[in-house]
Amino acid sequence: MKKKLNEDTSFAQKNLFDLIIENLPDQIYLKDAKSRFILCNTPVAHNAGYKSPKDMIGKTDFDFHDLPYAEQFFNDEQSLIKLDRSLINHEEQFLDKETNELRWNLSTKVPIKDNAGKVVGLLGINRDITQMKQALLEREEIMANLVQRNKDLEQLTTILSEQSEKLNKHAKDLETLNKTLLEVAWSNSHELRKPLCSILSLIALLKQTSDERERNKLIELMEICSTELDGFIKQNNKKITTLEIPED
Repeated sequence: MKKKLNEDTSFAQKNLFDLIIENLPDQIYLKDAKSRFILCNTPVAHNAGYKSPKDMIGKTDFDFHDLPYAEQFFNDEQSLIKLDRSLINHEEQFLDKETNELRWNLSTKVPIKDNAGKVVGLLGINRDITQMKQALLEREEIMANLVQRNKDLEQLTTILSEQSEKLNKHAKDLETLNKTLLEVAWSNSHELRKPLCSILSLIALLKQTSDERERNKLIELMEICSTELDGFIKQNNKKITTLEIPED
């Protein structure tokens, strides 16, 4: 009677366990010490490309994963079994057999022990975090683009600042040039006219007089005015020749 009760209890517990894992979205499985599946739910089977969890019994990751992934999963699990350690919330990338796309799992693997404390297998729970991972990668890409754009903006700001400094210097140079040209123009319209007008007046007087001494005096005054005029012209030429025309 007691034996039958224990059997019924074990059967009920197994049915309850099967019911629970079949109604959870996560991939849940049990493996023996050689990493062979002894129990799993439907999400695990579908992820491996099988219709039913029964098709998974006795198989290993080498039966449905590409060699690089299978070797990594197997070696990691064997290390956990030998060292009696758990792996909690470890990100793993895998190839989905149904969609043939790379996806991400958040994997937890815990050693299972017998009554003597010996590790006899692993309990594994995988949660698909592909959408979260993609969102994170997209966010990182956006952040990287923002950082790059910020660098580009800083570089552009530096270039604009340099151009602004050049334009300011160009404006100052033009202001200096304009000021000098105005001085030359004023000199031409005022200072040059004085000796020129004097020369013209002296020429008119020279034409009217016949006195030799007066003529010589007028000629002497004309030479003085001519020298003064030549001095103003040279002074203006010097100002013009020393001007630096700003480059565009």
